Amino acid sequence: MSQISRFKPLEGTLTTMIDGHTHEIGVGDTVFVPRGSVHHHQNLHQGTARALTVLTPGSIGRRYFEEVAEVVNVPGKPDLAKLKEIMLRHGLVPA
Repeated sequence: MSQISRFKPLEGTLTTMIDGHTHEIGVGDTVFVPRGSVHHHQNLHQGTARALTVLTPGSIGRRYFEEVAEVVNVPGKPDLAKLKEIMLRHGLVPA
């Protein structure tokens, strides 16, 4: 079964890159990220941005996001090697 990720902003505007294509998405928008697509989400705008992400089938859970949050919510730049290790441990392939 193919995995997809549905990403829907709940607040603010996010810049989402999927396989080299940039999408500005805000409240009311949704993007689908097909399995294997290289993607990332950024808040390049003023204010808070929050989003709901649904993975089908559920392949990573809450613990993945908790571990990533511990690495990225620090002063300065996050430890990219640690992020890569977390991703690999949870079955994701860093680009």
